Amino acid sequence: MQMKMVRRLIKQNLSSADWIAKHVHVSRTKLYKLFEGLGGVASYVHERRLRKALLALGDQNARHRSIYDVLLDAGDTSDAAFARAFRTRYGMPGGTCVRQA
Repeated sequence: MQMKMVRRLIKQNLSSADWIAKHVHVSRTKLYKLFEGLGGVASYVHERRLRKALLALGDQNARHRSIYDVLLDAGDTSDAAFARAFRTRYGMPGGTCVRQA
């Protein structure tokens, strides 16, 4: 199994470690070991979700979308936790990102 293939799958579908392991046909333990050097699979997926949200919020063609819709599309469901993580990672709330676009 190639790490590149796993990363591509995660980029296409920002799901849980269980879902990812099932679709690449490895155990969760093997998947976790594969991502040890990157801070873990959950951390990697979380970072990809934040990045996807950042790109979506800055998209001029999607300005009509609510921040909550962007959050759901990024694969998260807890708006308060995601908002805190977004602010921590990028130094600004998602609404500011939309206004700057």
